[in-house]
Amino acid sequence: MSKCFADDGTICTALKVKECRGCAFFKTTEQKRKDDERTKKRLDSLKDKTVNIYF
Repeated sequence: MSKCFADDGTICTALKVKECRGCAFFKTTEQKRKDDERTKKRLDSLKDKTVNIYF
């Protein structure tokens, strides 16, 4: 099993309880990096649209 990005060895940094089996937050470090890139790209694309709504 791959190591989850939130598993620091003793605790889970995403949840209060460390229960890795079946965890919905499980992602490898590479998957997390790709998701972060997509999130940033999406937020950047919304900046102009959001500003135009309010002004």
